Amino acid sequence: MAFRKDLLLISSWIKPNTKVLDLGCGDGELLKILKQDKNIKLSLKNNVNVLQMDLDKGLNGFELESFDYVVLAQSLQVIKNPKELLNQMLGIGKEIIISFPNMGYWSSRIQLLTRGVMPVTGNLPYAW
Repeated sequence: MAFRKDLLLISSWIKPNTKVLDLGCGDGELLKILKQDKNIKLSLKNNVNVLQMDLDKGLNGFELESFDYVVLAQSLQVIKNPKELLNQMLGIGKEIIISFPNMGYWSSRIQLLTRGVMPVTGNLPYAW
């Protein structure tokens, strides 16, 4: 299986046998990589591996420093109050990792110019 290049890079920064919270995880591709290569702990309280929540409503319910890493990969651009979310991520994670799409890439800029909407790409296949 071919994984997204940004997720492979992110996974290289994460140490084995650690607790990771992946926010805006999509289909869970990063967690698949980490489980396969890093033996990370995927489960939260009560052995729940996935939670569906609105990140704009905050990360209430997570204890301070309850994760070694909190990851927000290519989702920051859709958050209404990114400063608040980043502050909360800093509280619950010992380290945070954030990536975002390159809207300066030529094909993205052309889509923005000609369509007036956020670009749809291979890595961001959703219209928003």
